[in-house]
Amino acid sequence: MPSLEKAAKISTYAIPPVYLCGFVVLSLYEGNFGIADLSPVRVKALAAGILFVFFLALPSVAAVRAFQLLGLKKPGSRTIEIGHDSNLPYFYVIKLAELYMLSTFISMGLLFVFVRPPRMWFPGSPAYEGSHFSLLSFSVGLISLGMYSLMIGQQGSIRKAFAAKPKRCASLALLTSLLWIIWNFEMSDWLFFQLVGWCYLVGLASIFAARAVEKGRGLKSTDWELGVLIAFAVFVPWFATSLYGNIKPAFGGGNPVPAKLYLLQDNAVLGGKILDVLVIEETDHGYYVVSPIKDSKRAIFVPRSNVTTAEFGGSGK
Repeated sequence: MPSLEKAAKISTYAIPPVYLCGFVVLSLYEGNFGIADLSPVRVKALAAGILFVFFLALPSVAAVRAFQLLGLKKPGSRTIEIGHDSNLPYFYVIKLAELYMLSTFISMGLLFVFVRPPRMWFPGSPAYEGSHFSLLSFSVGLISLGMYSLMIGQQGSIRKAFAAKPKRCASLALLTSLLWIIWNFEMSDWLFFQLVGWCYLVGLASIFAARAVEKGRGLKSTDWELGVLIAFAVFVPWFATSLYGNIKPAFGGGNPVPAKLYLLQDNAVLGGKILDVLVIEETDHGYYVVSPIKDSKRAIFVPRSNVTTAEFGGSGK
């Protein structure tokens, strides 16, 4: 069974870096609550690492496939006829515009893993106080969607007219992308806007890496170590501090779990013997919890010896 042996070998090599990423994600996330648990063996860290890899792989594969790199190409898909080599910069502008729109659609597909789905595109109330452009940006978003379908889609005018009018096509694509960014910023909340930005930057990094591989530079002649280090320093803290805590625990996320703890003695900080709390982390020694009444970033440790019963469940945040 060569395929099974190959899969087992790949898994053997993949688990350590996945666990390392998950360990760092978990440590940074819990560090925001003042929890400093650096135990090297943590099952939750592996789940966090797998989730992190999933959030990297989905936009990466989608971006590489959309740009038809590394042999990944949709059946029957059409490419833009570039024409003269001087048109390449304008072609890249169009592809970057397409990437942002693709990132928006990928982000919409990722919403099912979030405990609190990010608010998207409601004309009734602006995303930020003091904003007066909600209805305008909502209309702009709909217009830009139509522009995308007509100009950048498979049968769009940009694909047909690019070779003859590259500057005009690039300008239209850039305008469409900017309108889309304004729409996302004005009509969605900060979480969704960050999620789109995450998918865009991950996809962009994947495209650069795929192009380097296609050019045949190889692993030995490319500074992959520096690139991996920079990507690790950027994406791991970003994921840990902005996305991980909003993902459902059922998917390996770090969203606090609502619970009711019944104690032997009154808790000195929260008061009372029956506590309605949000559990950040559970260890052999006790529970790290926060109060659900206010958005607290200070975790409180409740010793397991003082807990008679722990009832988990509820709606969460």
